[in-house]
Amino acid sequence: SCDIWIVDYWDNESVKVVVINSESEETVLHEGNYRYNDYSTNYCGHPSAPDHGFSVAKVRIEHTSSTVNFIASSALNQVPTDESLGIANVQLWSARCHAACTGGCSGAGVGLCQSCASGYSSVSGRCIPNHYSVISTTISETNFLDGSWL
Repeated sequence: SCDIWIVDYWDNESVKVVVINSESEETVLHEGNYRYNDYSTNYCGHPSAPDHGFSVAKVRIEHTSSTVNFIASSALNQVPTDESLGIANVQLWSARCHAACTGGCSGAGVGLCQSCASGYSSVSGRCIPNHYSVISTTISETNFLDGSWL
């Protein structure tokens, strides 16, 4: 996710935000054209040119490489004091296989362990330490151990 700022005199120019994975597959996070006269609030830049800010939604993308390309581009055709693109709060998160998953995971996310290491039991694809009692098998994706997904 990220925040995008359309600053000053945009006259139907475009902005595109993409993520490109290791297989050169492009996932478009946002794409659109903007005009300064569609907005009414000035946040920065030229005092008579209204600006527009918005957040790009979070997206889950399958990815197996140690690198990823995050690209924000525009078709601006004026100097930065006339038209600008702002980008803030870029967040990229990695969901990796938990260390207790042996043989890897069948995908990114919760409950996809192929098998569990000694001392762990598989419960709905999750590796649970044997010394824990399982009261419920409903575990949300926000539950994690040591920064990695169960």
